[in-house]
Amino acid sequence: MTSKTKHQHPVEIKINADFIQPEKAQQLPDTCAYVFSQGGRLLCCEKIIPEKPVVLKIARGKEPSSVRLLIGPTLTEDKINQAELLRRGAVNKMLRVDKNLQLNLPLYPVDWLCWLRSFCLVKGVMLKRTMVDGIPVDMPVCNAHVDIYEVDPLPLVIGRLSPEMLEKLREGLRVNPPIDPIDPIGVQLPDIPQPPQPLPIFEGAKFALKSLTVNSNIEQFRNTLLSNAELIKPIIWPILCNIFRLPVTKQKVASAITDDCGRFQTTYFVGCNNPDKPDLYFKATQKLFGLFNIVIYEPKPVNCFTHWNYACGSEVKLYTSSPWAKVCTPCAPVIAQNNWVLVRAIGNLPLSRIRGCSAALSATTNNANIGLNMRLIDFTRATDDDPDNTFRESPFGGFLRLRIEFDNSIRESLSVKYYQVSFRRLESVTLNPLTDFLPLTAEIHRHYSYEIEHTPGDEGTHPDTHLVEEGFILGPQTVEGTPNLFEIPGTAPKGQWTFPDLTEDLINAKFPASLAPAAEAGKYQLKIDLFDENGVKVNIDNIDGQQIHYVVPRDADPSSSSALFTDEAAALDLIEVGEDGLKSFVMPLHIDNNKCTAVVGLPELDGMSANSCGVINYQDQNANVNISFTALHPNGFANYTFTLKRGVTDLGSGVGQSGVATGDFINSNSVSQLLSADCPIAGFSAHLHVDAWATNGFGQIDAYDAGDHMGFALTPDDV
Repeated sequence: MTSKTKHQHPVEIKINADFIQPEKAQQLPDTCAYVFSQGGRLLCCEKIIPEKPVVLKIARGKEPSSVRLLIGPTLTEDKINQAELLRRGAVNKMLRVDKNLQLNLPLYPVDWLCWLRSFCLVKGVMLKRTMVDGIPVDMPVCNAHVDIYEVDPLPLVIGRLSPEMLEKLREGLRVNPPIDPIDPIGVQLPDIPQPPQPLPIFEGAKFALKSLTVNSNIEQFRNTLLSNAELIKPIIWPILCNIFRLPVTKQKVASAITDDCGRFQTTYFVGCNNPDKPDLYFKATQKLFGLFNIVIYEPKPVNCFTHWNYACGSEVKLYTSSPWAKVCTPCAPVIAQNNWVLVRAIGNLPLSRIRGCSAALSATTNNANIGLNMRLIDFTRATDDDPDNTFRESPFGGFLRLRIEFDNSIRESLSVKYYQVSFRRLESVTLNPLTDFLPLTAEIHRHYSYEIEHTPGDEGTHPDTHLVEEGFILGPQTVEGTPNLFEIPGTAPKGQWTFPDLTEDLINAKFPASLAPAAEAGKYQLKIDLFDENGVKVNIDNIDGQQIHYVVPRDADPSSSSALFTDEAAALDLIEVGEDGLKSFVMPLHIDNNKCTAVVGLPELDGMSANSCGVINYQDQNANVNISFTALHPNGFANYTFTLKRGVTDLGSGVGQSGVATGDFINSNSVSQLLSADCPIAGFSAHLHVDAWATNGFGQIDAYDAGDHMGFALTPDDV
């Protein structure tokens, strides 16, 4: 890498570098000698080999000049610059180069050991959160270029704050700010770790800072912040983020590429004498149409989205909402025996929450509740150890979508190429079959994208690259006389699989509501069979001496990016032997496509209904106003809420009522409960909403809900 000289007699700098080692032999770092001009341009660099001299040659100028010699770790060509070398603790010397020089440079352990040890491992995952029927699904962003920046340490930022900014900061501390960051622009901020000091010390710092807001002038306040920068960082940054946008600077320290699971990992050199913990900011780009780098992640302001006090080796999660971000298949590792078929979910609801498919629910599952799902009804109070308050037994309904995943060895090694999903109806008490299995035949699609070169018509022009997206039909198809088979997705025909429609591109079978009409609500079964490349059903117990294992998720979250643990379907009695003597996966579902009924009747007082104008005259304020209403789901899979308003005032739950929608109800309240001292005459509105519990695996089906309302007025009899 020695630069070419313009003169016949360049200046030579001969360096004898002596690595001073402790008594015990140490690993020596890869080291180079770099020469920069006074203006910062790299003139030459040579690798240093221990116990051998190295000669650097630079062009002799017309006049004597000075150069900067830096001895430091070997860097890739794109990272060689003075700032990076000095940040890494390079030995620094200024030399006058009007003649040849010979230098004897001792390199002490305090210098070169730092080059070996001061590395920080940065790990992360980039995800795109997409809402599917109101349920968040995290998809990995693959092949993204992630740039990692180190942001100004807190002391530098504090030193730049104007007196006016410091005064605003001091005012923020007076109101006892929270430890956690507050999002100023509606996007979740990165977590800010607490400092390593014990909590009493941390709380003491808060108390000291609050005292300073009253008992110090501005410069005293600044000096205290500077002397306790690391300790107070988690307190200060949320306030600074909310009060003003700081003009922080950042320096790029590393880059990485996300893999097919959206994960990235790299290392960077923190610095030899850097007491500050890393404060990292991330930016990401992706190729668009194979031509342009499009920014898909660059949240602003920088100081609000910096990962302060980053713990080296910990994983950061970066969420992009860019419409240009390309995603890949969710690829949480499936923990199962070889040759697995994972029957994962109905929609976004994992089988671990379906009675009869879950080891965790098996002890309390019986013929009455089998096939019902334990749907989360209150996300704010969701805990695994509190199912009674946060989960409800609900039926399935609407358009159901089954998700299945296949171990790649199924197709590649065992030549199992197709699958078939069928259904049948059961008697709801005995669970005896009422029908034969019938195949599900709705089309299933995938999408894939690839790049092509298109040469314009004008001669001499360069070809353009275009991104092409095409659909791929998995089935149904007939293979060697066997109908209604669906292809197990393998490698994309070209390029890679893409997911423009998550609802479509992740599913493997469709069960329309028309196959389970409301009059036939109750227990159903879904069956999965596997077929080879010739359309012949396979024996899962013995394919070339190997066995295929059907498994179901043990975990609660099917979109989790962490490892997905599974349970054997056979252990849960989900494997049945058919009339052909071959085994199939068979799972229960309770399906109910009934709609709710909601009817509010006229109010009555002492047996008299409201007149045609909706008015009730009263004499005794202790008399009861009774409102009959019907809130009904034919099988009790709904709840109702009945509310009353006086004018615009909601009278609350003490006057209204709620419960399971099982039929006819009466709401009864005295006249005095409904009226108030300043409202002897008032108009009222009654509203009834019946909320069906049926879910398609993504959310409740609003189309099955019902509602009604009614208005009336109470007046004294003498009016």
